Amino acid sequence: MGVEPILWTEAEAAANLRVCTKTLRGFRRRGLIRYVALGRKILYRPEDCAAFTAASCRVEEPAIHAPPRPRRRPSGRKAGNVVSFTERRKARLGGSL
Repeated sequence: MGVEPILWTEAEAAANLRVCTKTLRGFRRRGLIRYVALGRKILYRPEDCAAFTAASCRVEEPAIHAPPRPRRRPSGRKAGNVVSFTERRKARLGGSL
């Protein structure tokens, strides 16, 4: 007699991948992970989960630290100069309110 393949339920596969079931469903809908459909039941093979994990591995490139960019100040105003809305409106309308 043949050996039955082990299939994981959605909850078991999500637990093994350490994601929630909603995230696992999203992976499935986007075609990122293989699954087995038996009628309406969705099951996952452990080797497909392992392949998904292997395909998701990435190596972070070392960051090149650039000097920080200087902060831009709004034109026409100095830092700390508080202008009321009324004065700003007067200046915008040419002095008449």
